[in-house]
Amino acid sequence: MGPQMKPPPGLLGATLLFWGWQTEYFLVGAVMALILESTRFFRARWDFAEEDFKRIWTLCSLLLLTATVYSFSANDSATDLFSFLQNPNFFTQRRAGNSSARAVASLMQWQPMIFFPFIAAATFSAREGIP
Repeated sequence: MGPQMKPPPGLLGATLLFWGWQTEYFLVGAVMALILESTRFFRARWDFAEEDFKRIWTLCSLLLLTATVYSFSANDSATDLFSFLQNPNFFTQRRAGNSSARAVASLMQWQPMIFFPFIAAATFSAREGIP
């Protein structure tokens, strides 16, 4: 196994604060940044097995699937897409494209929250890297 790459101190926290500021989830970003940056002050680590990492990754994958379904249903993307397929014209195409773009944009904004459990597990793990 080659050398592990570790981010410089404060980089993950600064990134999460910037993400929170840009997406109007500043409080969530600040809490996640505090949790990840607290590893510098607390020496407690967990010894996660490879199976634990797989379970956490499965959880994150299920969160992503759930967020995808919610995002497309909350933005009426499915309804607009079906109306476009039943009556293809410029207006239904435009409506389907706009609602799908909103759904994907909101899904992209939620990515740090969705994958936070996995990053936190890797950060608080006693292992040097992710198996």
